[in-house]
Amino acid sequence: MSAENRSTAVDARIALGDPDPDDRAAIASIMNRWDDSKAVANLLFHPELLATEDRVKSLVRGLEQEEDAYLRLAAIVGVQDIDCQNLESADRTKLKTLLMSEIQEGSQVLAARASVSVLELLQPEDVEQLLDQLNKPDDLLRHNALVALVKVFGVKQALDLIYQAACSGAIDESSRTYSERCFAELSELCEGGLPISQALLMSSLGAPSLAYIPDYLD
Repeated sequence: MSAENRSTAVDARIALGDPDPDDRAAIASIMNRWDDSKAVANLLFHPELLATEDRVKSLVRGLEQEEDAYLRLAAIVGVQDIDCQNLESADRTKLKTLLMSEIQEGSQVLAARASVSVLELLQPEDVEQLLDQLNKPDDLLRHNALVALVKVFGVKQALDLIYQAACSGAIDESSRTYSERCFAELSELCEGGLPISQALLMSSLGAPSLAYIPDYLD
């Protein structure tokens, strides 16, 4: 658990396999002490190693570490590996709020990763925050905002929302132009005879863009 680079940590996770009771006791001890940031981060990257009842609260604790950006990054990435669809409503809201805060205020890497992890937590009421994200001067965040809008609302309604936002001034000209370019690609695929569901999978809007995960010492 003390690995300082991601590849070594991933290799260690694979080698561990399914933790036995002694492994789980050691993991619980590390998380309860919370005094070895490398080990805690490596476990947050792999929340399936944590006791089911401790996963969300451990990820929330990691996301709340204002003075330790790497623990926040590990928790952000770890959210992608939990079953977000079956979370309690309060847990969904808490995780979503913390992730959206990183998108708005975090560093480039943290914001980018948070824009991926939040996808399974989004609801229609998050539309204003997604439009704010679309206004960010970062193509990765813009792309992931479009992916999120399509995922939550579907292609037609997402297009309508973007058009309305452009008309009202809620998004700027560069955001509108970027959006039009991405949807034009999707339109070309549909015009070629592909059904919208298949065209979406083949277009850039079919999946979020990922950002590099730095090592502990980077």
